[in-house]
Amino acid sequence: MPSIASANYIINAVDPATTITSTSFTGTIPPPITTVIQDIAFTNTGIVQGQVKTTGATTFPGGIATLYFPCANGVFYCSSANATFGPNGNFTFLTALAGTMQISASVNTAQGGVIQLPGNYNRNNINIPAQQTTQYIFTLPATGNVSGTLTNADGTPAPGITVYATSTTNGIGVHSVTDAAGSYAFMTLPIDTYRIYATDPATQGKVAKTTTLVPDATNVVNLVFLGKNTLLATVRFASGNLAPGMLLSILTSTSPYYSYATAYTDANGQYSFTNIPTGPFTIRAYYGNTGFNSATTGTVTGTGQTQPVAVALTPVGTVSGTLTTSTGTPVAGAYVQIADALSQYSYSAPTDSAGNYAFFPVPADRVVNLYSFLTQQLDRQNHQGRRQQPAGSRRRPDPHRQPPLPRPGQRPGHGPAGQRNSLSQRQRLHLPQECRRSPELQQFHWVQRNRRQRNLL
Repeated sequence: MPSIASANYIINAVDPATTITSTSFTGTIPPPITTVIQDIAFTNTGIVQGQVKTTGATTFPGGIATLYFPCANGVFYCSSANATFGPNGNFTFLTALAGTMQISASVNTAQGGVIQLPGNYNRNNINIPAQQTTQYIFTLPATGNVSGTLTNADGTPAPGITVYATSTTNGIGVHSVTDAAGSYAFMTLPIDTYRIYATDPATQGKVAKTTTLVPDATNVVNLVFLGKNTLLATVRFASGNLAPGMLLSILTSTSPYYSYATAYTDANGQYSFTNIPTGPFTIRAYYGNTGFNSATTGTVTGTGQTQPVAVALTPVGTVSGTLTTSTGTPVAGAYVQIADALSQYSYSAPTDSAGNYAFFPVPADRVVNLYSFLTQQLDRQNHQGRRQQPAGSRRRPDPHRQPPLPRPGQRPGHGPAGQRNSLSQRQRLHLPQECRRSPELQQFHWVQRNRRQRNLL
């Protein structure tokens, strides 16, 4: 105790375990006395002795009991104190603030999980009389166990994999790591229905089962990863020639997203996708450096095999033309857009100083439409200019005036008035041979270039 300069003093004590301050005591040190003995009593506190009891054969390594103290306004709980307990579940608070407090407990399990008492992270009220000992009992609910093995599709064990057990009621879960034999175990889980699952690091595919626990029993849940093969993709052009230098991507049965290949196809047009899980897959082959692709679907069967996949690129051609106004004037610096009906293929290209543009590659297995909205705007401006005539003058009909540009969704190969448009000789030269022979593939949205029609592509 430090030296006190004054003859009068006020003294109290603080319990470091609960941070509770005792009642203050006053005294006097009359001269020539230099030392006095002052007892300090926590008259505003009580003692809490508690225990966590188990149900059935449940055991646990220990845990923490927590007391919550109210704020000055008596409404909210601003501070708390902890008391640890071991396998016997006994705990004690020597200086618990008198009054109505709240108490809870966290019981540790063998796998490092926690069981909250009461459940769902709630708290129980406890009335603590001053200078008395209060007994409080927590009862741990019945528990069960889960054990099993995790193996690959070929029957070999899957060691070092994290297995999770998650409650379907509250989402609280624990995890365990498989040993060299692929075995795992969950001990002392509260009775509930659990989802037991693991993720294959090679495919990112999950394998899962559900199980409902029974008190003091062990449920056996064995998990098996999906099989996985190597897909050897061989890419060819529509002509049948091998396609080296192509970028591929793949969608597997265990992923909602496409994954790109780590390299382009080799000189033989081939690329190997490894660890592809059993089930349906889709491989996309991208034409050149564009986003346009051809899709090939298939199914992975078996495991540990190399499965060949033939990938055929969509036949393509070139579409080019000249963009003009309704008066035949070339439009430079505008953009022309090309798209199919489903917007699976869609691009835009600028016109040069002579109004020319070109698209490559263009799929030759579908109808495509072409639009230029800037030309439509220029036509409106020209039309408005023609309307601004002197009063009394007679407006002459415009022989070059054409119906509005086709709208998206309009029948391909037909003009706004329903008149069928055909391909000019120049436009035919840019299409593949099979496209020029097939009337169906010739139904591109073209407008003839002559004095009365605009060549809008």
